[in-house]
Amino acid sequence: MTARALASILGLLVASHASGASIPLHVDRVTRDAPVTFGVPFPKGALHSPDHVRVLDERGIEVPSQITEVTSWAPADPSIQWIWVDFLTEGSSRYVLEYGASIRRRTAIQTPLRIVNSQRPAGGIDVDTGVLRFHVSRSEGGFIESADLVGANGALRALKAPAGRGSFLDLLDDAGVDPSRAVVTFTTIEKGSGPLHAILRIEGEYRYARADNRPAPFVTRIHVWAGKPWIKVLHTFLYTGIADKRRPQAGQHAHIATQGSPLLVEDPSDKGFTEPNDRIEGAGITLTLAENLQTVRTGTASGSWFQPGDESRVEVSLGAQPVSLLQTGPKPNRMPPVPESSGSTRIGGFVATLSEGARIIESKERAAGWFSVEGAHIGVAAAFKDILQEYPKAFTVTPADQTLVASIWPNSVEPMSFARYSLKPETEEGIETMENGATGLAKTTEMSFSVHAAGESAVAVRAARTLVDPPVISASPRWY
Repeated sequence: MTARALASILGLLVASHASGASIPLHVDRVTRDAPVTFGVPFPKGALHSPDHVRVLDERGIEVPSQITEVTSWAPADPSIQWIWVDFLTEGSSRYVLEYGASIRRRTAIQTPLRIVNSQRPAGGIDVDTGVLRFHVSRSEGGFIESADLVGANGALRALKAPAGRGSFLDLLDDAGVDPSRAVVTFTTIEKGSGPLHAILRIEGEYRYARADNRPAPFVTRIHVWAGKPWIKVLHTFLYTGIADKRRPQAGQHAHIATQGSPLLVEDPSDKGFTEPNDRIEGAGITLTLAENLQTVRTGTASGSWFQPGDESRVEVSLGAQPVSLLQTGPKPNRMPPVPESSGSTRIGGFVATLSEGARIIESKERAAGWFSVEGAHIGVAAAFKDILQEYPKAFTVTPADQTLVASIWPNSVEPMSFARYSLKPETEEGIETMENGATGLAKTTEMSFSVHAAGESAVAVRAARTLVDPPVISASPRWY
């Protein structure tokens, strides 16, 4: 398409917006009740308010939606440049985005989200989706402090306080394991939040008992939807440990912009570079259920890790021992030399193990990525995004303390070390130097949880899996 033709089309679209125009939306797969969020740009002058946008399904029926203005063409023009669109799929193979001065959304969201964010010292965030109520406290905890499942017969307590371990980042050095305490210091509601879909940002830090371990910041983004017992989590932590045992340099922590001070050059012969100091012993998210746990369900895939076959589902009746699903692979700590596939041979070493205490129940190459636990009245389903690619990952249920732990770094594998593999120096501007820039690295992990009543595990598992693998909806490439 020529630039003149494209300009002509855009001109027609701008001219037609007064009476309403439409943008066909592409769906990569047909789903029902799956949350989608996507962005749509508009030419200058085509859209002046997010209220003038709505979504229709393939029958022309309006779908409840949430529209957020992201950016405008200001200062050149006050019209809107980009919007975010949120809605829940309804089984259609096609959708249409209508916009224009005459367009109004007519279909209301039946149970809009209710969120209260208190910045008082003992405050936090209270969320009510209509079927799930929970609280995140600005204090020790780090994640959901309590949660109720709301049904026709009233509220049922589903989750209780995790005693300062709602999320955790435990460190290991020569003095042993230093368990973290998660402390939430700030909560807010992010842009893109509305009556259908909201994003909560929880900021805090992991604090340690030993003075040599510095606090580590974390940010947890919690996504919730109106009328749904779903929680999608994007958890980011910052590694602030001392990676290795190299000899400290005089002035290495002084201000950078000091005059007359020589640049520090590390000693390439210092073997401390290859000796680990602060390692990650374990990291993850903890949910503490409010009743005794009875049943665990999960799935693994048959076949090889790169050609997974049919999924087999396993159900375990809980006794006294913890039940865990661990997905690992070759060289979990990624210390070189890391195995790689060649043109003729694929790497091996991927293992998904379901175990009860020391007893192995099942072992395959690939986990399905989901895990559910249930008691007499309530249950929780959980899922990791890309559990194989993001190995090592684990789900663990401990009946004694009624916890479900989604491990970002399981403590059942070798601790994560940030020491250098060798003393081979780098060359920068003709100078041989030895560096280790691990301090300050950040890691984000995506996972989901679906709280449910007993007997509804299958629906909750489907929801948890969809949250981390939603359908992709977009306008035609020409529109962008």
